[in-house]
Amino acid sequence: MHTNSSLSPRGYKLTARQRKCELTLVQACQLGDCIKVRKLLEQGLSPNSVGTFGWTALQEAASEGHTAVVCLLCSFNCELDFLGTAGETALHKCAANNDVKTMDALLSSGCGVDVRNSGGHSPLHVTAYHDHLDAAQLLLCYNADVRARDRWNQTPLHRAAGKRNVCIIESFN
Repeated sequence: MHTNSSLSPRGYKLTARQRKCELTLVQACQLGDCIKVRKLLEQGLSPNSVGTFGWTALQEAASEGHTAVVCLLCSFNCELDFLGTAGETALHKCAANNDVKTMDALLSSGCGVDVRNSGGHSPLHVTAYHDHLDAAQLLLCYNADVRARDRWNQTPLHRAAGKRNVCIIESFN
């Protein structure tokens, strides 16, 4: 049976044309095309559109370091703390990439500093694991919880100690 509509990865019923528009928005975010993103959002596309692989427009823009697109999506009230198919938020992606500029844009827009991914890791856990001191210091400026425990009962300090990162360990004290 052929149908003209489908469900988006977020569960909304979409026509084939609507789904194509959502994918166009997500692709424009991934490429950092601010002009196209603004045009599509002003036409009424959801800032929470999801791409083929389950990442939101925000996650795509953030993972590629397109801070201007992230700010634009935030101004259209996108969902900041959505866990994508990989179980991570846009902030987790930026923390893994040490993208302090985009992290600051997300946090100043109200993104949760201690939101957990599917493994129970906060963005501070991620920065400690990847040895990203600048990102860790930014999270601490936004009062990230250094005592947050993941599903293995590990804190960000445990993660930094496991990597023998003295600079991050000292920043947690």
